[in-house]
Amino acid sequence: MYLTLVNRGLSLVIVVIYYIMSYGNKGVGYHQFGFSLCLLLFLCLIWFGDQMGSFTGYIGRGGNIDVETPGWLVCTFGWILLIGIPLLLFFLNSG
Repeated sequence: MYLTLVNRGLSLVIVVIYYIMSYGNKGVGYHQFGFSLCLLLFLCLIWFGDQMGSFTGYIGRGGNIDVETPGWLVCTFGWILLIGIPLLLFFLNSG
């Protein structure tokens, strides 16, 4: 329970910081909406990893999920996306 609260709290703080940094001096535009949807997806992966990992069944175009994914793995993937993509972009742009 404690780890869940830490995960949710830290991820929310990071998302708010990203959102404030992305606001800049251009104001809110269509790019801000897309960025917000990406951040929302990352938050969902972190916050609801157990629920998203327990999904099995048909996913369309002939795809089928047979085995549940562990919740910790879905949460870890959310953290990789939330932290890894901005770090990768930073290092690619700084070189």
